[in-house]
Amino acid sequence: MNIQLIMSILRDHKVGTSSDLGDITSTTYTDDSGNNPVTAWSVANCTVAWNKLTSLPGGSPTGQPSQWKIVGVGLDNDEIGFPPGLFTGPYEFLRNQGLFCVAHAGEEGPPAYIWESINKLKVVRVDHGVRSIEDPNLMAFMQSK
Repeated sequence: MNIQLIMSILRDHKVGTSSDLGDITSTTYTDDSGNNPVTAWSVANCTVAWNKLTSLPGGSPTGQPSQWKIVGVGLDNDEIGFPPGLFTGPYEFLRNQGLFCVAHAGEEGPPAYIWESINKLKVVRVDHGVRSIEDPNLMAFMQSK
C-alpha cells in the first residue's frame, strides 16, 4: 500500500521564519498555555524531516509504514487577511524539495488571492476559486489551461 499525503499550512497561524522547527512526533498544536507554536515554516521543516525519516529503513518514529509520504503542500483556513503571498518562502522551500503545491483561494478572498496563488506560490491546483468569475482575465487564463 502506498499513501500520499498533502500537508496543510494553516494560513491563520504565523508564517514564522525558516529556522522554526517542530516536533514531527507531536499531535499537539498548542502548548500548555494555549498558544499555538505551529508556524508555516515549522510545518515545512517537519514535512521535509518526516519524508527523510520515512525513507530510512524501519520507517518513521511514530511507527507509520514507510510508504506514507508527504507529496504536496496546501494552504487552508480563513482567507481574509491572510493573502497567499505571505507564504511564498515556505512554498518555495517545499517546491524545491519536490513537493507539488495547491492552495485554497478565491472562496472568501478576492480573485487577487487566486492570482497570488498562481503567480507567487506556483500552485498546480486552486481549491474552490469560486470568485474567479469576478475577474474576466482570470477566467480567460483558466480556460486556456
